[in-house]
Amino acid sequence: MSNSPRIKRIFASNYILRCEYSDGTLIDYSMADVLQETGPIAAPLKEPSYFEKVFLESGVPTWPNGYDVCPEEILRSGSTVKTHQAS
Repeated sequence: MSNSPRIKRIFASNYILRCEYSDGTLIDYSMADVLQETGPIAAPLKEPSYFEKVFLESGVPTWPNGYDVCPEEILRSGSTVKTHQAS
């Protein structure tokens, strides 16, 4: 089991996922590359209203059609909005 913080809240808008991790860190992750993907699983995400249907399934950003994004990739490649405060 990983000791990495887990995503506890997620918001989606304009092909950006804003992920709040369990340690309080906020990360913005651009999903603009999904607009370049082809295939039936990526196609629905190109519609903004569908993109915003993202939800967390066991801490993993997921869409109703099963498309998901690795939380570690978001942490690694996203832009930090706020870091957690050390106690």
